[in-house]
Amino acid sequence: MISRRQEMIVTNLVNMFFSAFCAQIPIIHHPTWRMEGKPAILIRAMQACGALFVEGFSASDFVNQTLAVSHEELILEFVSPSDLIR
Repeated sequence: MISRRQEMIVTNLVNMFFSAFCAQIPIIHHPTWRMEGKPAILIRAMQACGALFVEGFSASDFVNQTLAVSHEELILEFVSPSDLIR
């Protein structure tokens, strides 16, 4: 369960994604977007893109952490098990 503060951060970063990132690179149609049922890695990527427009040490840390975790998740998702054994 996430705290109210964490929920606000999630919402703010997704809003920054739509207002700042998508203003430059419109890859998701905001009026029809619904967060429910979307993969967590997609939400975190959107948050990281939104955080790029937030000044501060914690925003930078969030982006770096998201990139590190997402990198590993994507490798495990798209690489076959035989490719991992070397």
